[in-house]
Amino acid sequence: MSSTPDLSVLAGFWDSALDALLATDGEGIILHANPRAERIFGYESGELAGRPIEELIPARFRDGHVHMRSMFIHSGGNREMDAGTELLGLRKGGGEFPVEISLSHFHSGERGLALAAVRDVTEKSRKRRELSEALEAAHIAGSAKTQFLATMSHEIRTPLNSVVGLVHLMQATRLDGRQTDFLVKIDRSARSLLGIINDILDFSKIESGGLSLEQTELDLEQVLETVATLSSAKAHQKDLEFSVHIAPDVPLLLQGDPLRLSQLLGNYCSNAVKFTEKGEVLLQVDVAERAPDSVRLRFAVRDTGIGLSTEQLTRLFQPFQQADASTTRKYGGTGLGLAIARQLAGMMGGETWVESEPGKGSTFYCTAVFGLEPDRAQKSFRLAPDLRGLHVLVIDDSPTTRRILVETLESFSFTATAAESGEAGVAAFANAREPWDLLIVDREMPGMDGLETLRRIREAGGAESPPAILLTTHGSKGLESAASGLGIRRFLHKPIGHSSLFDAIMSVFGVDGPFGAAVAAAPAAHDAEHLRGARVLLVEDNETNQLVASEILGQYGLVVDIAANGQEGVDAVLRAGTPSPYALIFLDIQMPVMDGYDAARAIRRVPGYADVPIVALTAEAMEGTREKCLQAGMNDYIPKPLKPAEIFECLNRWAGAGGGRDLAAPAIAPAAAAEMPRMELRELLQRLVGLLERDDLGAVSCMDELAGHPDALIHDSELGRVAVLIRGFQFERALERLAKFQTIIDT
Repeated sequence: MSSTPDLSVLAGFWDSALDALLATDGEGIILHANPRAERIFGYESGELAGRPIEELIPARFRDGHVHMRSMFIHSGGNREMDAGTELLGLRKGGGEFPVEISLSHFHSGERGLALAAVRDVTEKSRKRRELSEALEAAHIAGSAKTQFLATMSHEIRTPLNSVVGLVHLMQATRLDGRQTDFLVKIDRSARSLLGIINDILDFSKIESGGLSLEQTELDLEQVLETVATLSSAKAHQKDLEFSVHIAPDVPLLLQGDPLRLSQLLGNYCSNAVKFTEKGEVLLQVDVAERAPDSVRLRFAVRDTGIGLSTEQLTRLFQPFQQADASTTRKYGGTGLGLAIARQLAGMMGGETWVESEPGKGSTFYCTAVFGLEPDRAQKSFRLAPDLRGLHVLVIDDSPTTRRILVETLESFSFTATAAESGEAGVAAFANAREPWDLLIVDREMPGMDGLETLRRIREAGGAESPPAILLTTHGSKGLESAASGLGIRRFLHKPIGHSSLFDAIMSVFGVDGPFGAAVAAAPAAHDAEHLRGARVLLVEDNETNQLVASEILGQYGLVVDIAANGQEGVDAVLRAGTPSPYALIFLDIQMPVMDGYDAARAIRRVPGYADVPIVALTAEAMEGTREKCLQAGMNDYIPKPLKPAEIFECLNRWAGAGGGRDLAAPAIAPAAAAEMPRMELRELLQRLVGLLERDDLGAVSCMDELAGHPDALIHDSELGRVAVLIRGFQFERALERLAKFQTIIDT
């Protein structure tokens, strides 16, 4: 045996090292082992010296180790031996344990020797294994959660689709007032439940990183009008004043995600209205920070509600948390709205916080960053020189509304004066040093209401009384006759937007306002005549949903074949033969026997059906569902509950593409063409008015037809505003706007 090298200089280090240290010669014989090596391998002091290093390695690895050891000795380098794999050591008693090994090459005289540092990683390996198992369990749990949510979404949305669809169908029948009221309440409750489901799904998507934001054109005023439309209706039911205030320096045309901003602010406003019993709710926007190509906006929703204690504030913005148990019982809700708002604000580059005091209300804040387009002109309210400096009297009992109106009017270059009551307004009118050009009067005021105020002013001013705009919170239905002779030229529904106020004032003075055109262009005309007689296949396993969908399709004159599952759908296609008689195939996704994905793939394999449009109908509103539908060979995707307008739009987009039937609209003789558009436009208008008066949801699709009519294009501005109101289900306000349009058509 070769002699042991002189290691006396390193003896202290050698004996106290925390790792096992082994020195071997070129033949793999252990020359020296420190106490730590002897302990972890189970040998007595001095017992390892002279043994082959392979005795410390499990037998199945020894042959390979001899070769590797030889290569290392001759390479003259250093290396780590764990390199992503787990190595095993062998104790004297035969037990194996995981190790990490570092090798160093050194010389003693002319001989090449090796030094091995060995570390017992049993505990580290155990933790690594536990972490791997935990990650795998988390992945399985996440997949199970996603599948559970998808299943629950489908199972809950499917009956909801039936409820909403049947309500829509029943509203088109002859009903008395009591029945109509019941149906409205059913519809409202169903949509409330749908909102809860959407909150849960959105929260899950945000948690899993599956929710993404769009970067598209965003009209801030339209977003706020949408939020106000939904929130103000609930506020007015509780006799709350709901106001919107946009600071003068806030840019209105931005780049961002309008849908998610609406959702964020809608959650804030809904929360404020829910916890406020009297007083007001104010949504306000100002600029927090501006850069050349972006702007950070600060949104605040202030209420006069119950307020929050310091302890309650610490739990806010957490999922499924509300103020306390009694609050949950009284006010309901999932407690997800604010949690979703915080997540959305974070995704928009902002943050959320709240200031509150028990009994004194709360102010919820959030910030968000939006892009600016230097080449995109911002909205500006420019007046003809003769309209600048108009002398306007504002009469409203709400201090917030008065402040907002005065500030807005002054930004239009008007001179505005405010009065806090009807009595004060009459006095201000009588005591004015110069005549008033315009009155803006709130309809609902304590004491002397708006109509009585205008009557008194009319009595004092006679024929010289200025024109008036009446502000209402409940629409103008029934007010026309009461307001007769009071000089009211326009009705405006609260809360008042900059553009709607500007347009109203311009129309009072005979000038067309420029901001109706800012509304997104209406879709192409949905002329159902070109669909009449077309044949479609509906594959749906739920009988009630079969009824709802077939009734909606039947309203458009379509012939509907029904199959109860995917296999029956494939069989129907095979029986129908080639060329396909179907203009379009609707496929439910989750069905027994054969689901929609497999059915779509099978139909695509049938000769002559490669190009027949297939549209998925599904209550599985999860991230990735649309992509799965497209991968299965489908053309489009409609989520449940089904909306007649979405079905109509889908029919117009895809019907006829399969070549089963020529669905082109019949040609019109040139002589008749000159008269038909005018008659059709008048009939469409009358039909729309009738639907609005009955609060029929069919008004949405009828509005699309009207807006796309060739003769209606010259009235794009006015119809754009009507369309916004109808899509927000503000039917009374839409009727007000249509009155002017109907007069134009009749003349």
